[in-house]
Amino acid sequence: PIHAPTGRLIGVIGIVTLEPNSHPHTLGIVMAAARAIENLLQAELSLAEANQHLTELNAVLQAVNKGIMFLDPEGTVTHINARAGAILNVPQRLATGRRLSALLEIPTEVEVAIAEQTSITEQEVVFQTDSQACPCLMSMDVLGYGSRPLGFILTLEHASEVQRFAHRVAGTRAHFTFDDIIGQDVEMKRVIHYARTVAKSDSTVLLLGESGTGKEMFAQAIHNASRRADGPFVAVNCAAIPRELMAGELFGYEGTFAIAEESRPGKFELANGGTIFFDNVDGMPLDVQASLLRVIDTKEIVRLGGTRVTSLDVRIIAASNNVDLGNEVKEKRFRADLFYRLHVLTLVIPPLRERRNDVLLLIAHLVEEFSRRLKKDVAISPEAMAVLQSYHWPGNVRELENVLERALYMVGDGTLTLEHLPAELRSATIGGTDRVILTLQEAERQAIIRAGRALEGNVTQMAKALGIGRTTLWRKMKEFNLSSNSFKR
Repeated sequence: PIHAPTGRLIGVIGIVTLEPNSHPHTLGIVMAAARAIENLLQAELSLAEANQHLTELNAVLQAVNKGIMFLDPEGTVTHINARAGAILNVPQRLATGRRLSALLEIPTEVEVAIAEQTSITEQEVVFQTDSQACPCLMSMDVLGYGSRPLGFILTLEHASEVQRFAHRVAGTRAHFTFDDIIGQDVEMKRVIHYARTVAKSDSTVLLLGESGTGKEMFAQAIHNASRRADGPFVAVNCAAIPRELMAGELFGYEGTFAIAEESRPGKFELANGGTIFFDNVDGMPLDVQASLLRVIDTKEIVRLGGTRVTSLDVRIIAASNNVDLGNEVKEKRFRADLFYRLHVLTLVIPPLRERRNDVLLLIAHLVEEFSRRLKKDVAISPEAMAVLQSYHWPGNVRELENVLERALYMVGDGTLTLEHLPAELRSATIGGTDRVILTLQEAERQAIIRAGRALEGNVTQMAKALGIGRTTLWRKMKEFNLSSNSFKR
C-alpha cells in the first residue's frame, strides 16, 4: 500500500507473475518502491509548506513599517524588505546577493560590529550613498546556530520618522491659533492682522512685548497659520538654560561630547520641518548668538563633537521682553548682525494697560473658562469689576489670569467681590496715590461704560460680561442715562 503524508491510503503496488518466475526478494522490492513514493510525497509536502512559510515571512517583512535586512557573516545581503531599501535609497531587487559595502558607505561603528560579531542597540548612524546621506536609527543582532554564526539582522528607522514620533510623545505641537487671541483694541487688531500676513512667509520673526503680553501665543498662532502647521513647534527659553549647556541644547551632541556615549539631537534637529521659538532671545550668550547667526545664513548645523553637516528646514521666531532691543545692541550685549537678521518682520505687542477696552473681554473669557473648569457659576460684582478694569496690570494678561484664577477658587456664594481680590490690587486702584474712592453707583456706571465700549453696545454680551441679567442692565443704563446706540462705532 501507498499512503499519503496524512495517512490516507492513496494506492497500491502489485506484481503478478507465474510461480516459476517468482523471486524471494520481489516483495521487498515492492515495499521499498512504495516507501520511496511515500517519502517523495512527504518531501513535496514539506517543500510546499516551506515555500508557504517563506511567502508568509516575506509578506510579514514587507508589511513591517521598519526596515529589515539580513546579512551573512561576510556582510552579504541575503534579504532586504522594501522599507529598508527606501530608507537606504538602495533598489531592493539589486541589493540581494551583493555585499553591503558595495552598495553604500558603511558607518565605522557598523563595520566594527560586523568584524567583531557584536550587536548594536538603537544607535543613530548615517549610511552614505553616492547621492545622499541616509541618517537612521539602527539596531543589529547577531544570528547563530549553537556556536556557528549565521549572520546579522539589521532593523532600521529613518531619523525623520523617529523625530516625528518623538514630537508626538513630547508634545512639541503648537496649540494656540489666532482665534484664541482675544482683542478688539485698534492697535491689537492691527498687530493680529500683521501677524496673519507674516504667517504666510518663511522669514524670521521678532516678537517684542512686556512679560505676560502673549508672545508665545502669537508665535504658536503664526506657526499654525503657516505651511509648517503639521510640523513640530519647539520652544526654547534662552534665559532658563545654563550658559555652558546652551550650544549643546541647540545643536546636539556626538562622540566625546555625548552623554553616556549616546548621540543626542538638539532643538534645531527636533524642530526640522517646523518652527523653533526662542523666548528671551536677549538672554542668549554672545558666542551662541554667533552660531545662531551662522545657522540662519547657511541653514545647516553640526553637532558638538561631530563632523556630519545636517541641512535644516526650520523657521525661526524670536521674542524678547525688552521692547528696545536695539539698545542692547548699542550696549554690546546683543550682536548687531544677529539683531538685523532677526529684525526682518517685527511685531510689537501692546501691554494690557494700553488695551483698556480689551480688559473686559479678557475678564469675561477667563471667568467663563475658570468657572467651567471649577464647575461654578460665578458673576462679578460691579465694584470688583471696576477695580479690575482700572488696575494698570504691570504683569499684563498673565497677571490678570492669575488674579482671576485665585479669586474664583475663593468664591463660595457665586459672586466675586472686592474681598476675593488681592489686597495690593485693591490698594493700587482705590487707595492709590490720589486717594480717590469710587462710590458704588460710579463703579457700576464705569463698568457699564467700559462694557459698552468693548462690546459696541451689544446688550446681551454686556450683561453676560458684567454678570447681570439683561433686564437689570437695561434698568441701570436708563438710571445712568446711557444708550446702547451711543457705544456703537
